[in-house]
Amino acid sequence: MKRRTPKLHKRIKRLLRKAIRVKYKGFTLVELLIVIVIIGILAAVVISRFTGATKDAKEAGLKANLSGLRSQVEIYRARSASDSYPTNLQALVTEGYIRKIPQDPFYKKSTEYTTLQAAGIGGWVYSNATGQVYVDIPSNDPAGLPKDTSWGEVYTAW
Repeated sequence: MKRRTPKLHKRIKRLLRKAIRVKYKGFTLVELLIVIVIIGILAAVVISRFTGATKDAKEAGLKANLSGLRSQVEIYRARSASDSYPTNLQALVTEGYIRKIPQDPFYKKSTEYTTLQAAGIGGWVYSNATGQVYVDIPSNDPAGLPKDTSWGEVYTAW
C-alpha cells in the first residue's frame, strides 16, 4: 500500500491540474452575451445606414430612364421631317431609337399612358403633343416617397 499511495496522489494531482486547465478553456456566458450585444448594436447601425440605399438606387435609375427617354424623344423630333414628336413611346422602339421601353424602377412597369392615372399604378406617362415623359408612381409605394417630388406629380424637375 505504501507504494501505491504516492502514485495515487500523483494521479489525483494530475487530474486536478487537468480539471483546472479545462475549467479555464473557452468563454464565460457573460463574455458571450457582451459580444452578442455588441454585434447586435453594430448590425442595427449598419442596417439603418443602408435602408435608404434601395430607394436612392431606384431614384437614380428613374432619373437615367427619364433622361434617356426624353433625349430620344427630342432626337426623334429633330430628325423628323414634320418636326413632330413620336405618336407614342413604342415608336421610338420601332424606329430604332431605343431597344425597348424601360421599366420604371419603382413598379417594374413599362406601360405607357397619355395621362396620369388616378390610382397611380406605375408606368410612363407620355404626351405626344408636348413630347413630355413622366413616371406615374402611386401614393402607396412601399419603397417610400421620392426625395425630389411628391406622389402623383410629374417629375418636371428631372
